[in-house]
Amino acid sequence: MYNEEYFTSYGGYFSQGLPNYDPIVAKRCAEKIDNLLNIKSVLDCGCAHGWRLHGFKLLDKCIKLCGVDISEYATSNSHPEIRKYLEIGDISEGLRFVDNEFDLVLGFDILEHISGYEGLMKGVSGMCRVANHWILLRQPMGVWYKSNETPAEEHEWVSSLNPLPHRARLNMLGWGSKMQPSWPTPVAREHPAEHPREFWIALFSSFGFQERALPEEMYVFPNDLMFNSFNVLLFEVC
Repeated sequence: MYNEEYFTSYGGYFSQGLPNYDPIVAKRCAEKIDNLLNIKSVLDCGCAHGWRLHGFKLLDKCIKLCGVDISEYATSNSHPEIRKYLEIGDISEGLRFVDNEFDLVLGFDILEHISGYEGLMKGVSGMCRVANHWILLRQPMGVWYKSNETPAEEHEWVSSLNPLPHRARLNMLGWGSKMQPSWPTPVAREHPAEHPREFWIALFSSFGFQERALPEEMYVFPNDLMFNSFNVLLFEVC
C-alpha cells in the first residue's frame, strides 16, 4: 500500500521521486529536539524517507541513527546521505534491536496505520523495549466525552476530522469505567484510527514510560515539527 502512488499522491512526500523537504527545516527540527533531550542515538519508527534523521545527521555527524519503515519505495528514494541508516521493517511485527539501544525513539504519525490490536501492542512494546530514555510520539488524538443521548454506551467517541483515504481503522480498545495502567481489553466497536490522548498515556505507562510536558513554546502552532497540545506526547522511562 505504501508505494509510489501513496507517497506522491496523498501527502506530497516526494517530488519527482526525490524527498520533498527542506534540509534547513529538518536540521532546525532536530536541533529543537536535541536541545530538549540531549541525545546520542535515535531510532525513527515510520521514518518514510528519513527527513527527521537527516536533520540529526546535519546537526551532529557522530550521532547514532536508524530508521525503520514499511515502505521500500520511501527508504530506497531517501536522501543519499541518510539512505544507509534506513531499513525496511514493520514495527507491528517487532523490532530487531536490542533492549535500551536508543536514547530516543520517534513515532511520528505511525501507530494509527496499524490495523489490529495485536500489532499495535507489539509495535508499542517494541518501541518501549528499545528506548533507554525517551519516546516522542506525534499522533492523531481524539477526545472522550460523556454521552447523555446513548445511556447504553458509557462514552461516545469524537475524533478529529481526517478524510485521507489511507488512514487505517483500528478496533477500539475498551477501558471500562476507569483508566488503568495496564493493557486494555479489545471490544467489538470499531472507530477511526485516532485514539484519545488518555489512551496513549495509559498504554505507554503500562510499559514503564511516564508522560512529560514539553516546553510551552513547542506547542505554538504552526511550527516546524507540526506539534500542538493535541497531537504530541513525550514519554520518559520511569
